[in-house]
Amino acid sequence: MTLRPDVLCGLVAMVGFGLSTITAQPATKVMGEARTVMWRNILMTAIIAAILPWMIEFSRITAGSLVTAILIASCGYIPLYYFYKGLRVGKAGVVAPIANASSLISAGIGIYILGEKVGYWGIIAIIITAMGVIVTTVDPKKWRRSELLTLKSGAPYALVALIGWGFFYPIIQVPVKQMGAWPVVFITELTIAIVAIGQVLRQEKVYLPTRTRNQMTLRTLVYWRQWRLFWRAVKNNMFGHHRRRHWRKLKQAFRVPRGKMRWFLLGQAVFGAIAAVAFNLGLELGYVSVVDPIASASPVIVVIGAYLFFRERLERRQYVGGVIAVIGVIWLAISTS
Repeated sequence: MTLRPDVLCGLVAMVGFGLSTITAQPATKVMGEARTVMWRNILMTAIIAAILPWMIEFSRITAGSLVTAILIASCGYIPLYYFYKGLRVGKAGVVAPIANASSLISAGIGIYILGEKVGYWGIIAIIITAMGVIVTTVDPKKWRRSELLTLKSGAPYALVALIGWGFFYPIIQVPVKQMGAWPVVFITELTIAIVAIGQVLRQEKVYLPTRTRNQMTLRTLVYWRQWRLFWRAVKNNMFGHHRRRHWRKLKQAFRVPRGKMRWFLLGQAVFGAIAAVAFNLGLELGYVSVVDPIASASPVIVVIGAYLFFRERLERRQYVGGVIAVIGVIWLAISTS
């Protein structure tokens, strides 16, 4: 039996996303979700950019596909931000399985809207994988006490990530098919990094410099006359009497993590880059209804890592759910090969 390329890419993405999530939780608890996403994607962009010149096919890139990729990529920040927010307030063993249940949405879109053919056995395998994720996640006792729906559990934030990723992955497949995996991965991670930088600046209250007390908006820059005022304001803030306060806020926003946080961020970037490239290569070579359900089994890696590295207590149902998810992945790999 020979594994299909999209199945193999999904398996690599599963391991990569799982390891990236394990290293993400301690970083989010110390640095916050926005700053963690910012540094993660800056490092990921640098790693991918170092390899991109040898992998890109410029003949496949058009202006329309480039604009489409940028617009879609800008929406990818929302599920990632709320996923990291869930990791900060909750447990990785709970947040990751819920968020990765997005494969049900993406697989449904791929099969019923995009017309991908995985067969009846493939659909059954996707359902089995999802059942394993649900068994790993849902604790009936906490559900009866409604603890799972509180913000401190991280589950509501994971639900936002579930919906966002469920629609994001099938849509991003369009520019991937047109341009190839590598340029789309680079555009996606770079765009998310830029949006994250804006979020961090907003949290630190570093606004666009203005000559008045009112905050200048991007809309005012549409008129060419405002650019002259904007440049004058930049000079005043950078080199005028407000420069110390402005540079202090910028330094606070972009302060470099120290100690173990550097290694956690590096782990996120390396494993995340491997997973993102593998996932998009799978989309280019195959179906989102195959790649995403396999990659969504990454909570099995997360649950094992949470037990080994963070001493999170595992219950019997989590072991059973992990086994069911693995069976579903194996079944999907066999049924589509």
